Amino acid sequence: MKKKIFALIAIMAFGFASCQKPENPNNEPETTPAELVAGVYDGQLSILLGGFPIGDPTDQQVELIAGDDGTVTLSITDLSVMNGEFTFDQISLEGCPATENEDGSISVSTEGTVTLTFDNVGNCDIDMTGSIKDGEAVLDLNIAPEMLDGITVTAHFEGTRSETATE
Repeated sequence: MKKKIFALIAIMAFGFASCQKPENPNNEPETTPAELVAGVYDGQLSILLGGFPIGDPTDQQVELIAGDDGTVTLSITDLSVMNGEFTFDQISLEGCPATENEDGSISVSTEGTVTLTFDNVGNCDIDMTGSIKDGEAVLDLNIAPEMLDGITVTAHFEGTRSETATE
């Protein structure tokens, strides 16, 4: 009888232990989706004005910077549009949630519309959505410059991570 009780206790203990999370022997913090996608991406940027292409796709670098809160900042520097007619030294969309999907991709997006102000175009309402998987990023920005009175600019970026985030 004692052997049966001991066996039952052993089975219950084994079952309970198998339901627990795997141990983290070094107590290292888990990597967040934002940290997984952080880095510099080299690729092509296509811009459409009211649904019509503005020139050919151009080479562009985009950086995703991981925040401490699980979000990323999308940073685009030295952007030139319409053969240099419009230039942007820095575009930053901060606090974009990064979420891991079942297929292993990570989604990033603005939380609603973000308004940025630029010297050469004024206020722009921007929303961004994107997906990163296996070092490949696809990002779409919908931009509504106040000066264009309802005409939307769409920026589509596809690129490959060239370097991971520096620590």
